[in-house]
Amino acid sequence: MAIAGKYLDRPPRLLQKNGGAFAVDLEGKPTARYYDHDLALVTGVVKIENYIYFGFIIKPYLIRLNMEQNPAVIP
Repeated sequence: MAIAGKYLDRPPRLLQKNGGAFAVDLEGKPTARYYDHDLALVTGVVKIENYIYFGFIIKPYLIRLNMEQNPAVIP
């Protein structure tokens, strides 16, 4: 990513779409997945009560997702 940012005006097209996060249990098996085709370069995710907050490397804001309105996709 750092090399792409150094030599290109913007990140490669592959990194610009389909961002998200997934949750794992204590054994490392996926239990839930949250993603969107328009999210890109998600760098941090935190769950607080019924909300998930997504942070981005290229955007100066967070996205808050209500888990009751947007249930997780089970892998």
